[in-house]
Amino acid sequence: MTTPEEAVRKYLKGIGAIPKEDPPQAASVFEVLREIELKRKMETILRPAVRKFQTYLEIKGFITRVYEYSPNSIIVDFHDPDLEVELMEVAGRLNHLKGERYASIQTRGSIEFSIYNDEYVVRGDIPVSMLRPIHPSEEFWRETIKEEKPADITEVHLHMWDHKPAVHIHVEGKNVDPTKLAHFITRIRDISKRFLTERR
Repeated sequence: MTTPEEAVRKYLKGIGAIPKEDPPQAASVFEVLREIELKRKMETILRPAVRKFQTYLEIKGFITRVYEYSPNSIIVDFHDPDLEVELMEVAGRLNHLKGERYASIQTRGSIEFSIYNDEYVVRGDIPVSMLRPIHPSEEFWRETIKEEKPADITEVHLHMWDHKPAVHIHVEGKNVDPTKLAHFITRIRDISKRFLTERR
């Protein structure tokens, strides 16, 4: 049933007294305040966390690339070029092309920093090199993961990239210390490097 207001509006549209399409409605006060709060959290929480994470990794020899994925999300891609070269050298002894591909995917990780449901959340993948000696003298990853993990490890999973397997530790957590996360990534990288050295 048409209300009197709707009937009048329809009549006025019909005679051209008002536009056929209603003008866009102004955002509600709640939406405006939510957007302001999101921008505040991006500037005071997210961007400083990303800078700390990026700075620590770069000091430790990683190359990083930062880009804004959405209005509430920043992604940091990272890889260690030295580990990539070492992996390429060791894996390349078996097959040069496969070694190069393996090294290029086993050294690349990505972490997303976001504001989700008004909380600061981190999630992403940390690459793990699976080339290691049969009997390593150094600690294995499980000790490092158990003692130093800065966020929940939801799984260790296999990715396929260009039809080649890549093992990643998937991390996810709220209010994660970006420096501890960067340190954790560095420790995983360092263990991988020691394994490669022991293989020679």
